[in-house]
Amino acid sequence: MRHSMNRRYHNWNYTSPAIYMITITQENRRLPLLGKVIVDKHSNIPEEILAHCEPTRLGKIVWKTWKDMMNSFPGIRPLYFQLMEEHIHFILQVMQFLERPLGKHIAAFKARCTQQFRQLYNSPTGSLFARGFQDTILFRKGQLPRMFNYLKDNPRRLAVKRLFPDLFRVTRYIPFDTGFLNGIGNCFLLQAPYFYQAQVSRSIEVSSVDFQRKSDEMAEAVSQNAVVVSPCISPGEKELAKIAFQHQAPLIALRNNDFPPLYKPSGAYFDACANGRLLLLAPPGLGYQMGHRKLTRTEACILNSIAQKICGDFAADISYHGLVPAELEKLVASSLQPPTH
Repeated sequence: MRHSMNRRYHNWNYTSPAIYMITITQENRRLPLLGKVIVDKHSNIPEEILAHCEPTRLGKIVWKTWKDMMNSFPGIRPLYFQLMEEHIHFILQVMQFLERPLGKHIAAFKARCTQQFRQLYNSPTGSLFARGFQDTILFRKGQLPRMFNYLKDNPRRLAVKRLFPDLFRVTRYIPFDTGFLNGIGNCFLLQAPYFYQAQVSRSIEVSSVDFQRKSDEMAEAVSQNAVVVSPCISPGEKELAKIAFQHQAPLIALRNNDFPPLYKPSGAYFDACANGRLLLLAPPGLGYQMGHRKLTRTEACILNSIAQKICGDFAADISYHGLVPAELEKLVASSLQPPTH
């Protein structure tokens, strides 16, 4: 499976009532035909940067076409539109079952925009938008505000990435132990003098006294400038990582899924990367799989072992039931090697 800006939900009835967040990209994304991101406020602190996307003449036409057409489609309610330099996002609500799939209405909108693009640029056969679209469907409570915030924050995030480019590039083959790691974020965190490995057994509930003891232990380490290292496997480890984020502690998080070419952190991860507080690492030998990748026990053991190697003298004591050290070392060494094609 490949990373794509045209992901769709399988087995979903696109005539169904729902709220959809849609992304449509230009055919040629190297030319910013729709707008230009302008930085309104510069700052060394990414959260303080302000930016907006100034539409081009074509961008204004696309924006007005979207508003006019989406308001004219029966059963569709437009909610929000965000123009970017070479793509657009919008949120709409399908109020009732449609007579034809939502994709047909989006195709009609794209066709109208292409017609106007050809007239404006005197290009009889030119194409404005790429085929298809990407959609996110609202399924969970609290998801809608995040959709709005994500789109509104798009110009700022692009501005931050341009102002702090090194923090948002996937770094391939970072030398580590007997092989390499791939990462995105602040690679200098690997050189920290002090680490805390967030290791919590699945048997420990986050509401328990034992978990609170772990949390206090981590807080004490962070107060002494420790970098938190976690594979974020168990519920307790995920909760500790969340607490570390809330207290703006530096975090190295391990994952079992490599980074696709267009990968970019989002949400809290984005600002943490921008501030140099986060490093995401993945063993290249485990490969990449689009979407959620289920974590196997073997992969969990590999990530725990890598976390121990990062922490060195500060590593947690872990019992790998059923795996002898030599077997685990072979698995880890294999995961640290680039995949063969």
